[in-house]
Amino acid sequence: MKSWKNLLVGAAVIGASVMLVACSSNSKSTSNAKAGVINMSSQKGYMKNFKADETFKAASALNLSMMYRDSPNYPVKNSWMLWSELEKNQNVTFKRTDIPLSDYPQKRSTLIAAGQTPDIVTAVAPGEETQFVAGGQILPVSDYLKYMPNLSARLKEWKLTDLFNSHKQKDGKVYILPQIGEVPTYDYTFAYRSDIFEKAGIKAPTTLDEFTKALETLKAKYPSVTPYSDRWQFNAIPNIVAPQFNTSAGWGYSNATYDKGDNKFVFTGTTPDYKKFVSYYSNLVQKGLMDKESLTQTDDTATAKFINGQSFVIGTNGSEFTTLQKNLQAKHPDEKVAMMTVPAGENGLMVQDNRIAAVAGMMLSSKLKNSDHFLATLQFIDWLLYSDSGQTLCALGS
Repeated sequence: MKSWKNLLVGAAVIGASVMLVACSSNSKSTSNAKAGVINMSSQKGYMKNFKADETFKAASALNLSMMYRDSPNYPVKNSWMLWSELEKNQNVTFKRTDIPLSDYPQKRSTLIAAGQTPDIVTAVAPGEETQFVAGGQILPVSDYLKYMPNLSARLKEWKLTDLFNSHKQKDGKVYILPQIGEVPTYDYTFAYRSDIFEKAGIKAPTTLDEFTKALETLKAKYPSVTPYSDRWQFNAIPNIVAPQFNTSAGWGYSNATYDKGDNKFVFTGTTPDYKKFVSYYSNLVQKGLMDKESLTQTDDTATAKFINGQSFVIGTNGSEFTTLQKNLQAKHPDEKVAMMTVPAGENGLMVQDNRIAAVAGMMLSSKLKNSDHFLATLQFIDWLLYSDSGQTLCALGS
């Protein structure tokens, strides 16, 4: 079984970097229906007896308007095959509104606060949905899993039910459709100036102790440089470093940590492991090895420091590394950058169970319950995001 494809690149627009707004015509109110029950007499366009791994095709045209989170690293194109293939094979079309990446979170919040929540809201990291739940505008998707056979099957087959339920809100319901995968993976790590490391006689670190020593060596050789300056406002790298301390942080932070010894959940921020993690980075800052502006600076600022030689280490992922390498070579052809493996902690490399990813998932508007295309929309999303054929189309459709 395939794991979730990274939908941030190319045609992976639907799952990770867009906001869809379903335009359902001739809607009929089903607001009096019981939670988790769809009034079938009002529904149109859905597939009867829809099953897992069955290719979805709307029985009548499904029109979705789309607010798209447009990244400058992979700008959206009307020529992407995804659009024409979905229209031809799934009977689904889109009216797209492109919004720059930098404006997306604010505009998303503005729409929801104004009561104009789109039917489908994507590019939502787990945890971000919490701020919107109290307003009643977000659909408790866990109530409707029975209408999503692909997601239900993956949760069962990959033993993800407990992880999925870990995103329950105070009312015991889940409001986000997350990215999921069959096995844990790491796409984020550190990029480093390999030419500078080589000149300083430093091998690529494989442990956190070696990482610290490498920064100390660089600081001694280049006193005016703060060797490590990070981006993403220090939300991404903690996802890979915190597990080395047996805790969570950054985008993947969870307030609750299960204490096996006491058989209870405890507040993560007060655990000894979390304190060790914070102390590790506090030590880097105090010694001048890490730029304290990593927590507040923009991505462009952090990247500029790296390219201009004001830092030698920065957080990265597969797609960002390609861009970083290209920009560095364009300005300084003789300089080199490489990616290091995730530095291990004292107990070896610890891989956080990120099979339910800490990045871009989806929220659905509670207004969808009143749409005559509610079931068809659930089936389409379920097929596109959680079936093998849907994921393949997203991966290859640009």
